[in-house]
Amino acid sequence: MRPGEAKLAQLFASGNIGKFPTKNRIKYGACCVSNYNTRDGFITPRELARTKVIAGTGCG
Repeated sequence: MRPGEAKLAQLFASGNIGKFPTKNRIKYGACCVSNYNTRDGFITPRELARTKVIAGTGCG
């Protein structure tokens, strides 16, 4: 076991947020804001592609 591994074991364990199951306890930071939407609030193909990449990382 490497240093810190025992402390972080729960980080990669599955869990629940209420009734919603999660694969791990890693959160994607909400501070990551893009300017890939239209001025009137609609999503663009570029923002959709960005969101798909983020979703594929496994982070919440």
